[in-house]
Amino acid sequence: VDYTKYPEAAKVSLFHIANLKSGDCLYIPSGWISQTNVFGLENSVEIRWRSSAWEPDDECMKSISNKAPLSQFNFPGENSEGIDPSLDKEGKVLKKLWRVLGWMTRDNITKKTLDSKLSMDPEIVPDIKLWNAECSERSAEMFELLDLNKDERLGPDDLSAVSEDIVPRIVGYMEDRIADLQDIAADQKLSIPKRRNEDKNDRTVKDEL
Repeated sequence: VDYTKYPEAAKVSLFHIANLKSGDCLYIPSGWISQTNVFGLENSVEIRWRSSAWEPDDECMKSISNKAPLSQFNFPGENSEGIDPSLDKEGKVLKKLWRVLGWMTRDNITKKTLDSKLSMDPEIVPDIKLWNAECSERSAEMFELLDLNKDERLGPDDLSAVSEDIVPRIVGYMEDRIADLQDIAADQKLSIPKRRNEDKNDRTVKDEL
């Protein structure tokens, strides 16, 4: 640190070091002294704002509502072009599908086992708070799609039966089912507190009976 150029930095007696990885975000309160060291070729964005009140305009709110990830932005200074949104979305679906296929390479999975694995997996649909009957229905539909030899189990034999011409259908169907689960997760953000109270009331009634 150049204390001649930044004399206030010499007065800092306590500091924190944060090592950020891909996808991490760090909030630094207004007025805090900070220093950034980049040790690789990763793209990073630093946004500074004033502590005074600010009202975003319609164009800004529109961009926020789209929730575009950094992978879709262009970084001319780094000769990096953003990924087309449709391709970016398909890549995420493929990653989730590959996770399920990985389970199939290790075990012969029943419909019940797939449902259990999906309900506990933090990556397929991380926002699911309560795995309910509707979630299990989507899981069963995924099972029926992937059970290509119709032996009521998912395993290496089903993977061997996957041909190039049916891959787009599998990806598209999985995308729809994952979207369904994401919709359920969005609904739960509003309804879970009520459901928890209802569950509590149900337990009370059962205890009284």
